[in-house]
Amino acid sequence: MLSLFATVVRDLLHLVLRWPFARRALHELSHANMRINDNALLKSFRSCGSNVTIHMPVTIVTPECVEVGANVSIAHYVHIWGAGGLIIGDDVMIGTHTSISTATHDYSVEDAPMSSTLILKPVVIESDVWIGSNAVILPGVRIGNGAVIGAGCVVTRDVGAMEIVVGVPGRVIRKRGEET
Repeated sequence: MLSLFATVVRDLLHLVLRWPFARRALHELSHANMRINDNALLKSFRSCGSNVTIHMPVTIVTPECVEVGANVSIAHYVHIWGAGGLIIGDDVMIGTHTSISTATHDYSVEDAPMSSTLILKPVVIESDVWIGSNAVILPGVRIGNGAVIGAGCVVTRDVGAMEIVVGVPGRVIRKRGEET
């Protein structure tokens, strides 16, 4: 059972949130520190273009190995492991909860723990690419200009320009501009 104080606060919030301007103000306040346009993270990249927006929280391991083009948007909860080198072109959108890894482990080595068999492979995401939410981009992959990576897709091999890729593992369903 709610205390009297909790009940009053709940009712007051319910009343205030009916006003559109109050709802918008509350939303802006809650997200005010969630967008990064100019800070230490952007400056820690190997290179970074203009108009880059990162919606926090994100995790970027070894940002000094990451190159980011102009007009790039990285959504909330994206994880990037960049030690193998990551190049993100211009006008790229990366959806929430996406993972991009440039590192893996060699599980074929039997005489050493897998944790000691780090393999680094660069990832290249060319310009005008849209990566949907919850996608996974594996090491060594190149995604061509204008490609679309569907939500939840696991990209295990190169994606050509203008290709639309979906599924697990990712497969090309068509090219942008083609009839369905």
